[in-house]
Amino acid sequence: MGTLRPGTSHDYGKRVFYVDEDSWWLALADGYDRRNQLWRYYELHPVNYYDVGFLAATIEDQYDMTAGRAFFLGLDNEDAAPDVSFRAPDDYFTPAEVRRQGVR
Repeated sequence: MGTLRPGTSHDYGKRVFYVDEDSWWLALADGYDRRNQLWRYYELHPVNYYDVGFLAATIEDQYDMTAGRAFFLGLDNEDAAPDVSFRAPDDYFTPAEVRRQGVR
């Protein structure tokens, strides 16, 4: 849970996070305004790809209780599964390689 520190300013007065105990991914979140009224609600729907040991998010939905609106991201049920075949060599993650592949 995160509560707004006195003397600071933020859109949320308090947020409560619900974390999946196995993956440590955020699954749900409640966002309260500064009057401690539920303002926004957030859901993340993860999918396990057991064959490669990978967890990915599929649908993410956010609800604005005050405005009566909902917002959905990742509606991917007609897409193919992600390609996880790329395997980088160890030297791919060195600072020199990051500079080499970087774009200015």
